[in-house]
Amino acid sequence: MNAICEGLIISVGKTWEPIVYTLRELQPNFSAFLCTPDSCQTLDQVLSQYPLPPSRHQVLQVPDDPGAIGQMVNRFYSAYRWLRQEKGLDSSRILVDPTPGRKWMSAALTMMASYLGANMAYVDVIYKDGKPDPATMKIVNLGNAYDQTGFLEIERGTQFFNAGAWENARETFSRIQSHDSCLNDLAS
Repeated sequence: MNAICEGLIISVGKTWEPIVYTLRELQPNFSAFLCTPDSCQTLDQVLSQYPLPPSRHQVLQVPDDPGAIGQMVNRFYSAYRWLRQEKGLDSSRILVDPTPGRKWMSAALTMMASYLGANMAYVDVIYKDGKPDPATMKIVNLGNAYDQTGFLEIERGTQFFNAGAWENARETFSRIQSHDSCLNDLAS
């Protein structure tokens, strides 16, 4: 997995160990950390365990409020643009780990990463006595629900079809490649 991760976008919550594990395993050239004011303390612990020069990381903050999910989406997109435009990374070399942050943070990152077709993974770990057991940590790839179902493309293709833009509809529908034939029911 190391070869595909030159840039990492990761949410930060209360647990630093899985984040450090990800950094050590993947060794990205650049990392963007999405934090709340409280989780910045977690990030301090991460950076004490895995120091990164300021030119190689970015910290983007949002209020600790599930109602700030839109701000989280905006910060994620800022991090993505930083990696793509300023650091010159190909999108296939960017990995998103949405899971260390709060649930609403993870939801925002998963939504945007799926929409952009970004690679996603997380650290699977067993907790013992309320703490992550380092011996059980492993990085697990996440699939992309948009790609696997094609539902965004189905909607776009249907809009083209209903507007009489037949060629656009044909091109859009031809891009859909569901990996599960029963999911084709979504288009009915």
